[in-house]
Amino acid sequence: MDNDQQIKDIVRVTKDHFLGQPLESDSREETFDLELEFAKTAKNKSFTIPIVTISFFLVMVVGAVVATLVSDQANQQKTVQIGQFNDLNLRDLFDGVKKNQNDLTDVKNQIAIIKQKQADDAERVRQEAHSQLDMVSVANYPPAVLQKKQEQINGHLAAQLRHINAIAYEQLQPLEEQAQELQKKIDSYDNRIGKLNKQNQERLNSQQKLFDIEMSKLKSFYQDRIQTMSRANELNLERLRSAHAAYLAALRHRQADEIAKLILKYNPKALPEDVQAITSAYENLTQSFEIPPLPAPLAQDGAVAPTQRAAQGTQIAQLQRLMAILKNIPFENSVPGVLRSLDVLQAETFQGYERLLASSAQVLAAKDSEIAGQKAQIAGLEGQVEDQKKVIAQYDAGWSALVNVNSKVYDGMIVSVDNKKVSLWLLPSLKLEVGEVLSWRDPKDNKDLGEVKLLTTTAPVMAEVTVQKDFFRSPKPWDRLKLIPVSKP
Repeated sequence: MDNDQQIKDIVRVTKDHFLGQPLESDSREETFDLELEFAKTAKNKSFTIPIVTISFFLVMVVGAVVATLVSDQANQQKTVQIGQFNDLNLRDLFDGVKKNQNDLTDVKNQIAIIKQKQADDAERVRQEAHSQLDMVSVANYPPAVLQKKQEQINGHLAAQLRHINAIAYEQLQPLEEQAQELQKKIDSYDNRIGKLNKQNQERLNSQQKLFDIEMSKLKSFYQDRIQTMSRANELNLERLRSAHAAYLAALRHRQADEIAKLILKYNPKALPEDVQAITSAYENLTQSFEIPPLPAPLAQDGAVAPTQRAAQGTQIAQLQRLMAILKNIPFENSVPGVLRSLDVLQAETFQGYERLLASSAQVLAAKDSEIAGQKAQIAGLEGQVEDQKKVIAQYDAGWSALVNVNSKVYDGMIVSVDNKKVSLWLLPSLKLEVGEVLSWRDPKDNKDLGEVKLLTTTAPVMAEVTVQKDFFRSPKPWDRLKLIPVSKP
C-alpha cells in the first residue's frame, strides 16, 4: 500500500508540474443522486441489489488481497519500469538530461583537447626559441649585435605565444559558453527531477548510474586519447631535445676546432730555425728607447734638419704605440716571443742608429777640423800660387820678348824634347785646343822644320811630332813654334 501511495503522490506531483490546470473530461459527467435511487428502490424492491452489493464487496476483498500480495512482491524485487511513467513525460525528461550530459562531456573533451594543443604548441615554439638562443649564444657576435638578436628572438616568441593564445581563446570561448549553458540546463533538470523524485531517489539513482557509467566510458576514452597524444608529443619533444642537444654539441665541437685552427693559423707553434734562434736570443731581454737630442756637430752643420729629426721622433713614437697595441693582444704560442724579440730589436736598431749618428758626428767633427787645416794649407798654397803666377808672368814676359826677337812673331817655342814628344811654351794670349797643329822652325833662319800636334793645353803643354822635314834635323829646345790654322783637322 505504501508503494501505491507513493505512485499516487508521484502522479499528483507530475500532474501539478506538467499540467497547468486539471484535465476536463471529453464526455459529459453523469451525477449519482442517492435519494432518487432510494426512491426508485422503494418502488422497485428487489433482491438483485443486495446480491450485487455483496458480490461487489467480495470482489473488492479479493482484489485487495491480490493487490497486497502483488505490492509485497514488487517491494521485494525493488524494480521500477520507466515505461510506467510514459504518460507523465518522465522519459523525455530523462532523455533530455542524458543528452545534455553527453553534450557537456563532448564539449569538455573538446576543451581539453584544445588546451592540450595550446600547451603543446606553446612548448614547441619555446623550444624553437631556446634553440635559436643557443645557436646565437655560441656565435661570435659582438655584445651589441648578440643582445639585439636575442631581443628579436624573444619578441618573435612573445608574438607566437600571443597568436597561439588568441587562436585558443577564439576556439575555447564558444565551447566554454556552450558548456555553461549545458550545465545550467543539467542543473535545471536536476532541480526539476529532484523536486519530482524526492521520494523515488533510488530509481533515479539507478538511472544516474547508467549515465555515470556512459559518461565515465566517454571520459576514459577521451582521457586515454589525450594521454596518448600527450605521450606522443612528449616523445617528439624528447627526440627534438636529443637531436638539438646532439646538433648543438656537434656545432660547439666544430666551432671549437675552427677556433683552434684559426688560433693556430695566426699563432703558430713552430717557427723556422733562424727565427727560433732570434726569439731564443731575446727571450729574457727587455729594451726601451727614447730619441735623444741630435748631436751638436750634426745640428750645427745642418746635416740633419730639425724638421727631419722631429719627423723621425714622431714616427718612432707611432711605431712604439702600434707595438704596444700588438703586445696587449692575447696572442698565443710563438707570437708573444716574436713580438718581444721584435720590440727589443726595434729598440736596439734605434739605439744603433743613434750610435751611428754619434760616431758620424765625431767623424764629421774630425773632418771639419781636417778641412779647417786643409783650408789653411790651401790659403797658404793659394798665396804661393799667386806668387808663382807673378813669377810666371815675369817669365812669360821674358819668354815673349825672347820669342819675338828680331821682329819675328812666333806663338811659342820648344822647351824640352823626349823622343817624339816635346814640351812647349805658348803665348798666354793663345786659346788653343787639343789637336791643333803648329810648325816648328829654326830660330836662326826661320826655316820650317816640321809640324807638331797638341796633346794637352794645360801646363805642362805637350805635343807630338807629326812631320819632320829634315831627317837629320830633330826638334831641339828653343826651336820656335808658329800656329798653322789651316792645318786643323
